[in-house]
Amino acid sequence: MKREQILIGATVAVVATAVLLAALSPAALAPPDEELQTEGDSRLGIEEVRIAPGDVSSGTATLTVETRLRHRGSAAENVTVLLRAVDTERGIVKTTREFDVGTVSGDRETAIEGGVTVPRSGNYRIETVVFADGQRVSEGHTDVEGVGSLHPVTFQEFDDAAGMAPLPSVEYSVSDAGENRTSLDVAAYVTNSDTDRAESVDVVLVARQAESNIVADRETVEVGSIASGRTVTPNASLTVPDGYNYYLDAMIFRDDVLITSTRAPATLAPGQNFSAPVDEGGDELEVGEFEADDGTTTEETTPHDGDSPRSGGDGQPGFGVAAALVAVVCAALLIRRER
Repeated sequence: MKREQILIGATVAVVATAVLLAALSPAALAPPDEELQTEGDSRLGIEEVRIAPGDVSSGTATLTVETRLRHRGSAAENVTVLLRAVDTERGIVKTTREFDVGTVSGDRETAIEGGVTVPRSGNYRIETVVFADGQRVSEGHTDVEGVGSLHPVTFQEFDDAAGMAPLPSVEYSVSDAGENRTSLDVAAYVTNSDTDRAESVDVVLVARQAESNIVADRETVEVGSIASGRTVTPNASLTVPDGYNYYLDAMIFRDDVLITSTRAPATLAPGQNFSAPVDEGGDELEVGEFEADDGTTTEETTPHDGDSPRSGGDGQPGFGVAAALVAVVCAALLIRRER
């Protein structure tokens, strides 16, 4: 009898423990979310926020904000996105804009693009708040620094056209192909988005050999002034050695202050890789081809002794350390033979 009472007591204790655990962890016995979801359930949240510079004037800068919303479940109605630009140093709201999205349905992402205009100075926190039927459903923020570095005079950016790659801000054409030399007509698209005329603008164009970073040629074009909202195309002729690939660097200066720069490739040796080091792939670099009229190279990136990276002290490629090693080995073999 005593043994039966002990078994009954143990059974009751196990059942009580199971009931207590179920009460503390109801999700363990709950059905999956899909089964709990009713016809009125709608889930809407921020998946990603991207910020890019837009129009820039002498006093303000417009930041283009792309908000990607992720939606699941039934349709979300009366959706709006609120953008706020808050000065992080003072905590003051500088700009507020609201965008109507309407109804969002389906299991998908939706992109909403809008802009906020802020003073061209300081740092900002861009806050994004999503509402559905007047209820806040999601929010987030992204910090933006260096707005003051944005400048109204910059290189024109081209959008994709009919699925094609965007046009480069710097382009070139071959104007003359002489003996071991090629002349490139290089032009850059420079736009003034300021409301005022931009003065004292210069553009520096540089042809830089891709693998070695040696400057083959450079020219400075005095643009002068650019009217408001206008795009100019300063150009210059750069002469470079044949058989190499180049980067065409363009830099905008105002009053001798560098504003911005950009780069485009110039493929004069299609078989070579732009990212290959000097001693890999293609023909060996002949530094002498990049010498200026006075016999010096056009950039300090040339080795200090004036030789090619593969050359020895006498400037002959393939000789130097390797020849010395061969001589040592030969001498050792002769001594061993004598012994």
